[in-house]
Amino acid sequence: MLVEKDGKRFTIEVPLQDQWKVIRLPIFPIPAALDGRPFESGIESTSMDQFELSERAEDIAKRHGVDRVIFPEYPSEIFARFVAKVSYGYAVGECSLNAFEQVYIIPAILGDTNDIGRWVGCPVRREFPQRESIGVSVGFKVIPERDFIVRVKMFTQFDGAEYVTVVGKLKEIYAVSFEERVWHLPQNEF
Repeated sequence: MLVEKDGKRFTIEVPLQDQWKVIRLPIFPIPAALDGRPFESGIESTSMDQFELSERAEDIAKRHGVDRVIFPEYPSEIFARFVAKVSYGYAVGECSLNAFEQVYIIPAILGDTNDIGRWVGCPVRREFPQRESIGVSVGFKVIPERDFIVRVKMFTQFDGAEYVTVVGKLKEIYAVSFEERVWHLPQNEF
C-alpha cells in the first residue's frame, strides 16, 4: 500500500483486510468526436468519483502509523482504454463483428494511436439509475451518421461515473435495424 509519512512516500506490505479499499472512477470531457471540439491527443481527467468500500483512508493511515494512504497514480489513458474495450465487447455482442463499416476505437485500444479522448469520455449528465446490487448498466444509441455509441455505468450501487464511447460506424443495414433499440435521450445529448 502506498503511504506517506513526514513528507516521504513509500510502500508498506499489509494483509488485504488491512488495506485501503477504494474505487476511483475518472471523469472525462465528452468524447471529442461527439462535441466537435478541436482534439490533439490523449485524454485528461477533469475530476474523480471516489468510493471507499470499508474504512476511511484517515482511519487506515492512523492504524498503520502513517500520515496518509495514497491511491497509486496511473495514466488516464489506461482507464479510458479499458472503457473502450468494454464498449467494444458490448457492441460486438449486440451487433456482431460484421456489422461495422469501420471500428474507430481499435487502434486506440491497442495503443497504436493516442486518440482515446476522441472516442471515449463522460456524458453531459448521468442517465442510468443507481441500483442496490453490484453491477454494470450498459446501453447504446445509433446516431444519424450511423455511429454506434455505447454508454456504460460501472459500480451502479455507488451511482458512479458513466462513460460514452463512439465505437464505430455501422453498415447501413445494421443501423436501420437498431433505430428503435436505444437508451432514451434528447437528440444530440450524451
